[in-house]
Amino acid sequence: MTESCGYIGCQNMHTKKTDHELTDKYFNKLSSHFNILDVINFLAFDRDFNVLKDRLAELNQESFGEKDKIVITHFDTDYYDSNFLKFGLNLYNFFSVIDEMNIPHFVFVICTNHFGISKEIEEINKNHDPDDKPIVIETFLSSKHYCSEVVNDIPVNIESIQRPALSMMGARRSHRFALYNFIKQSGLIDKIEISIKA
Repeated sequence: MTESCGYIGCQNMHTKKTDHELTDKYFNKLSSHFNILDVINFLAFDRDFNVLKDRLAELNQESFGEKDKIVITHFDTDYYDSNFLKFGLNLYNFFSVIDEMNIPHFVFVICTNHFGISKEIEEINKNHDPDDKPIVIETFLSSKHYCSEVVNDIPVNIESIQRPALSMMGARRSHRFALYNFIKQSGLIDKIEISIKA
């Protein structure tokens, strides 16, 4: 049985409301201007780009209308190596997949908290048709980062603070293991309260 995403205007019945990180206001604003074909969270495929290929294969068409859009939410980390990459590795892989599948870039709306990502996209696509570009929305506001219903001011007694830093690393991610190793090798393990899922 399929489940609707819970948003008016979203055609893909596989998308659940929790699959992505758009706030209701953001989604409603986008769907008032565009025909949203799907909303896909970068986290759904950043470890396996075949997941992205399968999802896009369901959406691929012989031609797309100007208002047809696939929204990609990219509020997580990417991977960089300043020695040879001027852009995120996963972002590069994303564009490689859509080029391989011959999906025009204008179909995509990328909502992200990676400010400046437009420059990375330009670098990745420097040999691509300059008139075929995704829409990029750079914002801090996502359902994971901001929820006015659950945010409460908590009074803090400064005298009761026992550790100068707290690092909570729930999901297994390579950059979190790297941070943990750095903290440990720097002799800070006894000064920082750490929670990590190994």
